[in-house]
Amino acid sequence: MVELNQRTRGKEILFVAYDPHRHRIVRRYTPNMHARCFVEFLKLLSRTTDEDIYLILDNHPSHRSREAGEVFAKGKIKPVWLPKHAPELNDVDKIIFSLLQREVIQNRKFRSLDEMERCIDRWIRGFNSSHRINPSLQN
Repeated sequence: MVELNQRTRGKEILFVAYDPHRHRIVRRYTPNMHARCFVEFLKLLSRTTDEDIYLILDNHPSHRSREAGEVFAKGKIKPVWLPKHAPELNDVDKIIFSLLQREVIQNRKFRSLDEMERCIDRWIRGFNSSHRINPSLQN
């Protein structure tokens, strides 16, 4: 997840998951990182496939919430916990968000969050449709 804030009209949180089998990104914008918002993202992920989902997570409080635990207990989404204080192990944060930062957000001034969302969504659509396999995402 990343905070989108460029002193536009407010801020948003971007939850992102990368599906290495389909080489695509799933995203959801939320107003905050509260458990309720994270659970909505989990429900979105659950609807994207009939297969089990192994979700790599850090130890953010929303990930460890009772509400998220109830979703994990259903068994379709299986959390894979990273060690505490080891953000460098999270490839989504390290690779996807750095690409997004470099290719979309960096050195740009957006007039609104809507404009920023449109640019991010255009980039995600391009990433998802390119079917390119980035070697850094394979391992």
